[in-house]
Amino acid sequence: MAQPDKILVVGYGNSLRSDDGAAHAVVSRLQQQELPQVQVLSVHQLTPELAETLSQVQRAIFVDVYMAHGETQLRVEPLPSQEQLAREARWKWIHQATPRSLLALTQFVYGSTPEAWWVLIPAVNLALGETTSATAQAGIDAATAYILQQIHQWQRDS
Repeated sequence: MAQPDKILVVGYGNSLRSDDGAAHAVVSRLQQQELPQVQVLSVHQLTPELAETLSQVQRAIFVDVYMAHGETQLRVEPLPSQEQLAREARWKWIHQATPRSLLALTQFVYGSTPEAWWVLIPAVNLALGETTSATAQAGIDAATAYILQQIHQWQRDS
């Protein structure tokens, strides 16, 4: 029987800026599930050091927030494939990394990247504080449910 795929979930954001900490709440819920073959990380921001961890998994999900202007839907965006990243002649690291730039770095240094998605939770309040808005809370619920559904589907298919 084949070994199940390794999956990485990375939630990032500033937990002291209200809704910006929503990804940390998703990560906390996922950690309580104790999912086999799933590594769950909560970080303040994406850093180059995560490239090594990404190179060792088959699938990755990045969780963050987006500033919702009247929008309240969870967004799920597929990230570039290994082939797309390999065709890009160069990668660019900026002050604050994105999942795409981190995947490009992983491809450049390790020669491979996982399949990856970006799950974005709607945010309406990024002021100093630790309270999430109702919009972000609904997004936390939706993101957790979506990620769990994906993980269970992948594990069934492995």
